[in-house]
Amino acid sequence: QMIRFFELKKVLFGAEKLAKDIVFQDLSADDKKCLEEGSCQLLVDAINRSVILFLPGLRSLVPVESEARAQFYLEMRTVRKSEETQRKGIIAIIYAVAEYQDRKKGVGASVFARLATCLPIPVHGIHMCCDDFKEYVVMRGVITVLPAFVRAKFRVHLGTHMEVQYALRGFGIPAGSIPVSPTNSAPLLQNH
Repeated sequence: QMIRFFELKKVLFGAEKLAKDIVFQDLSADDKKCLEEGSCQLLVDAINRSVILFLPGLRSLVPVESEARAQFYLEMRTVRKSEETQRKGIIAIIYAVAEYQDRKKGVGASVFARLATCLPIPVHGIHMCCDDFKEYVVMRGVITVLPAFVRAKFRVHLGTHMEVQYALRGFGIPAGSIPVSPTNSAPLLQNH
């Protein structure tokens, strides 16, 4: 896994950054725009685990590589910041309900999956939340072809904002902790 991590870091940031921590100054203008838009945010759940929230509907029209670099920076910042996160791992939530459905229709999904499998941090749960039945069926099908160790961590939740947030409560994620608004107003950006 560490070899894959360094290979990905080299692809994203170049060989000169392999032995260095990635800092905010290493990001391009497009990378920083991805952070500002809030499509990837850091939260904490009820038992103080780090949660990485993806809001695909907030993705901007920057290259997928910029999104991957921004996500890499954010996740590695989380790892460096907290020894507890290194022990407890992280939870990933992909929240594609109502106005947060993916603007790019899944473009870059393979890059993000590669990133998730390369990071030197345990991912203890992956929750896909959606309100589109077709997307729900596709994701349930995708789960069946995943390796068993990933399949055991992956859950798909179908419903409205309220329904999926109540479903997440059963996994230790308080209903009000996800900064989305069922009234179509802008979300609270956690990265500022």
